[in-house]
Amino acid sequence: MGSAGGLRSCLVTLHSLTPAAAPSAGWSAPRRHCSTPCDSTQPRSSAASPSPSASPRCTERRTTNDVDTVSEGEGPRDLALQYLGDRDAARANRIEIDGVKVDVMETWPLPANEGDLPDDDLDRLFVVGHRRALDSATPVQINAVSPECAVPESGTLTVATVSALVACKLHAIADRKGPSLSKRESDALDLVRLVGDLVRSDESVEALRSAPFDLAALVAAELKRWFVTDALRTARLANAAGAVDGQLEAADVSTVGGLLLDQLRL
Repeated sequence: MGSAGGLRSCLVTLHSLTPAAAPSAGWSAPRRHCSTPCDSTQPRSSAASPSPSASPRCTERRTTNDVDTVSEGEGPRDLALQYLGDRDAARANRIEIDGVKVDVMETWPLPANEGDLPDDDLDRLFVVGHRRALDSATPVQINAVSPECAVPESGTLTVATVSALVACKLHAIADRKGPSLSKRESDALDLVRLVGDLVRSDESVEALRSAPFDLAALVAAELKRWFVTDALRTARLANAAGAVDGQLEAADVSTVGGLLLDQLRL
């Protein structure tokens, strides 16, 4: 989401919107490359690209019917929900558009003092991570590509950066309870892909290292839990999501997690 009537908000759901990272030597995040009758550089599904005529390499991302966004405060959140939905939408923080659930979460400016943040690590990760997602969000052009490789629709969305998405997703997978536990499978797959993209970009890693307060340390702690200590569990969850060619091994998870942990050492 961008600005509607002056509202400040951003998209924090990645799935098919984060740009594909350039290939590099070493570990490679699991991806599925699509096969279409058009040029191999043309994406088959929605993908971020500089322009309709200069699309990134063909990469298929997991689709979703659940979109998360963050906004500047409660008032703008309510206005955004009413703008997109109806007067009752703000009560539930959610609207539904053609079967797609859109959640809008409010964020607030971070306090001047760390002591004013929540004491609990997960709560602090949520507060600082989601605010970071809003403050560091960048505009991305999205091309909706038809099966015939035409670009019928094109627009710009304000999307959270990969480093901010890693923080948000690490909170999500750790905080799942009750009926939402099943979403850990897609969380794990998203995280493996996101962390794989993040380790390829020194600039993105540095942005995380320099994030406010102890966000980098909070991310590192959860990263160690899910990518090192529980690497086998994370691999099984990601494989259960059913979007990886072949089987993701625990060694793959621990390798990419270890790479990012090494880069985050302060």
